[in-house]
Amino acid sequence: MAPKNTDPARAAESNLGYLLGVTATFHVVALLFVSMRMYARISLVKAFGRDDALMLASTACVLLGGIVTYILAAQHGLGHHTDTLEKADYHEYLKMTFIQAIVSTIGGMSFLKLSIGCSLLRIGTPPLYTRVLWGLIAFVCLYTVISWGEWAAVCTPVAGFWTKDPKAKCLPTKTHKGFALMNTTCNIFTDICFATIPIPIILGLQMKRKTRIYLISILSLGYVAVVAGIVKTVMQNTKRGDPDQSFTNDIQFWGFIQVNLGIIAACAPALKPLVGGVLRLPSTHLSESRSNNYGPGINGQSKSVSRVRVSTHGLGHNHGWERADSDIELDNASFSSQAGITKPGDKKDDPRVG
Repeated sequence: MAPKNTDPARAAESNLGYLLGVTATFHVVALLFVSMRMYARISLVKAFGRDDALMLASTACVLLGGIVTYILAAQHGLGHHTDTLEKADYHEYLKMTFIQAIVSTIGGMSFLKLSIGCSLLRIGTPPLYTRVLWGLIAFVCLYTVISWGEWAAVCTPVAGFWTKDPKAKCLPTKTHKGFALMNTTCNIFTDICFATIPIPIILGLQMKRKTRIYLISILSLGYVAVVAGIVKTVMQNTKRGDPDQSFTNDIQFWGFIQVNLGIIAACAPALKPLVGGVLRLPSTHLSESRSNNYGPGINGQSKSVSRVRVSTHGLGHNHGWERADSDIELDNASFSSQAGITKPGDKKDDPRVG
């Protein structure tokens, strides 16, 4: 079917360069950060974990459901005025926005949040923080399933969303908008939580000030994704149902920026093995107040256990002492050594001898 508006000047207007240029730039930077993170985790520290696997899943969703759908949508009117598009092209454009919402906006963002949650669990948080993190992970799973379910039920049949078949039974626009705002609001809330929770943990660790400032600054990048989410919320309130959405593409555009900023912020802390030398960051030795060694103390109060490795290397040649490494546990009421330093043949004072 011929387009509604055949004005050559209007048909020639295009916003495609801006849309593809900005989104592609953010996505390339995100891919670069993911690649550096995987190199650091696999080749340098050799500690590939479930958080890294979830990050790869998020990146795949954003790549296939985000930038690929953008490229395909560009062939069917993305960046051009809606009233200048042929009906078939407009339907294909709407199909791409549907795929983008399911795969990139919801799936990619969900895997990203789960990756961040698992990353924070790896640092060995105290029990309270651990329970909060698992609660947030469960919350992410819950609103993700709800969002997927709403999109699956947006129209019956589903193809009615992009074909605009008058026989299709679709949810009211206000209902669909409400679920979309719910998903974005939940993403903003979890972004704030995941960016804020690590701060008191890091402040409680014994490390050089420069390292502490670096970690807090990097983790605070999550607040940048919060800003993008807020902008997206505004667009959802003002642009939902926009008759010229193929030209502006505001909702999808800011959703894509938000998830890519989230990926960049989530990968940045894992790059310390790569940039630590350049930034002259000291290695992080948590000799006191290791956050994963919290346990019950006196009268049920929590205690922080410190493990100090004591090596007597070099004493054996000068004073006839045997070398023995000792793990010393320190808390509010005890001082115990798991190993001792003994002279040859002296078994009486050796705590390892029953």
